[in-house]
Amino acid sequence: MANPTTDNPKDKSKNAAEPEYPLTTMAVIAPIVGWLIPGGGHILLKRYGRGVLLMISVVAMFVIGLGMQGRIYQPNGGDILDMLAL
Repeated sequence: MANPTTDNPKDKSKNAAEPEYPLTTMAVIAPIVGWLIPGGGHILLKRYGRGVLLMISVVAMFVIGLGMQGRIYQPNGGDILDMLAL
C-alpha cells in the first residue's frame, strides 16, 4: 500500500519561503519590554510566574549589590583571616 503522507516537491518549495515563526507585533515588543523591565516580557506574554520570579530575583540581586556598596571582592590567597576580612 502506498504511503498517503508522501511529500510533494511543490509543497517543500512553498514551505521553504515561509518563516518558521512569523514576525508579529508581540515578537518585537516583548523583547524590548523585557530588556527595559526585567521579567516584563514574560508578563506581557502572560507567563506571570516566570516574569514575577525574574523580576524579584533581579531586583533582589540589585539590592544586595547596593548593600555591598558596589564592592567587588577578589579572593585573597594569603592568611585565612585576610580571606574572611577579619
